[in-house]
Amino acid sequence: MARAPRKNKPEAEDFSGYLDKGPTDLQARFTDWLTGDAVGYNPASAKTKADAFAEGVRLATALRMKFQASPENQEVLEERRAAKEERAEKSAARKTSRKTRKPKAAEEEEPEELEDDEELEEDDDTEEEPEAEEEPEEQPKPRARRTRKPAAAAASKTAGTRSTRRTRAKAKSDAAPF
Repeated sequence: MARAPRKNKPEAEDFSGYLDKGPTDLQARFTDWLTGDAVGYNPASAKTKADAFAEGVRLATALRMKFQASPENQEVLEERRAAKEERAEKSAARKTSRKTRKPKAAEEEEPEELEDDEELEEDDDTEEEPEAEEEPEEQPKPRARRTRKPAAAAASKTAGTRSTRRTRAKAKSDAAPF
């Protein structure tokens, strides 16, 4: 059986923008690893530039995962992880120090101290009404969903009888308890 052609065929992408970009840090380290002592690839030994390029692509594709796991790459990645963790710790320390600082307005306002016993007694005589607790608003209950039965099944079941509909109250009681 033949496959149907794809309707949502992706448009051809333009990758020419990559030609103008320089190598990333990872790409530069990968090049150094390929041409260094680990692999020893020398593109100058190829007969043509096209051969050198093709061999470089072949080696890069075949050895990419080996480079990722190499001690040279892991050392750089570990240094970066440590630097990132250090920056995160400094950032967290700054955030906590900001939270623990008191605003100036709070520092300036100090509670008044009562000097005489008479003022204490006067404050005790005046009783404040306790604050009424706010009652949470009732959340509307979700409506039970109705399901439709296929027309053929409904017709055979109700042949000759009048169909009955569930009322809203019955639908709520039949709803699943979860």
